[in-house]
Amino acid sequence: MTTPMTTTAAPVTTGPATTTEHDLPGRRTLVGLSATYLVLFVALFLLSGGEIANDARGSTVIKEFSGSHLFVQVTGYGMVVAAGVVVFWGTALRRRLGGTWTADLVAAGALTMGLTLVGWVVTAFALMHAVDTGVPEVAQAVNILDNSNFVPAMLALTCMMIGAGLSGLRSGRLPRWLAVASIVLGVLAPLGPAAFLPFSLFPLWAVVVSTQVRIDPTR
Repeated sequence: MTTPMTTTAAPVTTGPATTTEHDLPGRRTLVGLSATYLVLFVALFLLSGGEIANDARGSTVIKEFSGSHLFVQVTGYGMVVAAGVVVFWGTALRRRLGGTWTADLVAAGALTMGLTLVGWVVTAFALMHAVDTGVPEVAQAVNILDNSNFVPAMLALTCMMIGAGLSGLRSGRLPRWLAVASIVLGVLAPLGPAAFLPFSLFPLWAVVVSTQVRIDPTR
């Protein structure tokens, strides 16, 4: 009597999906996001009424604060939109730069910049309500805080610009001149008042990086 042989099928294992060129964000996506941030940056800068001096007395803060509730809220929500655009752009650029640990710095820096912009909205709203209280000491304290929340932006710029520069040099996905310039700007970012240069250039830098990043690093 012959015993029939049974065949056991080997289990099918599914590995992680391989990222293809079609899965990566294209140049149009990067340029669109960076251009949107540039427009928002210019618009919000023109609409902003400027900062009240850090050493201003509380009564002066109450007197000089001229923004209406509607104006502060609209510009604040616009800043939140700008923050979201920065985060989307940074994560897209991170993927295009190859996903190395230095490219991860770009995404981390973009997230930090987004949180920084949202933090500015928080202190702007707080200053508006502090002025509403009519208490000089409260208005003075919040104004000092509002003038002192630039530091996280320094960290964000350092991570984004140095991370992009190092990734661009290593992968060849950025022109050498742009990668080196990015590193220089990133080095300036944590150096106190010098940080205002990379901060002011950041929107333009993002557009230039988006237009210059190489889809094929061999070309």
